[in-house]
Amino acid sequence: MIIEKNSFVEIYYTIKDLSGDLLTASEAGEPVSFPMGAGLLWPGIEEALEGKRIGDEIDLQLTPELAFGLVNPDLKKVIPRAELDEGESLVEIGDSIALDDSDPITWTVYKIEDEHIFIDGNHPLAGETLHFWVKVIGINNRQKQTLKETDTNVDDCGPGCCC
Repeated sequence: MIIEKNSFVEIYYTIKDLSGDLLTASEAGEPVSFPMGAGLLWPGIEEALEGKRIGDEIDLQLTPELAFGLVNPDLKKVIPRAELDEGESLVEIGDSIALDDSDPITWTVYKIEDEHIFIDGNHPLAGETLHFWVKVIGINNRQKQTLKETDTNVDDCGPGCCC
């Protein structure tokens, strides 16, 4: 059996930076499951998986443009410290915050000065070229599921997210 569009696929994976440092991986014994062609993975990964069989492995590098994107300078902001510290616990570097309930972006605090807090709405891996290793461990071509019917364990912040 080979992977084709609408196959339900199970994989193990690792994502490393160019230095070889492990950034994230599937948990041992807990594969990631997804419907092929549903846009849950980066296009380069789906393209590389097409036609593969159980046991096949792929190794590839994705540039920032094909992975989490380039760093968008418009997603870096400086806000008055009083806006966040007023009535709340003090923010710290590395904290994730929402500016308001209608803002879909999760902002990360990366610098704090006396009167200002510096936040970044880019994905933590934006601007990075990444190395992916994927091993196919399951394929079901008979199981036709729509995204609404599929219970996947893929993160919400975008294709292939490893937050």
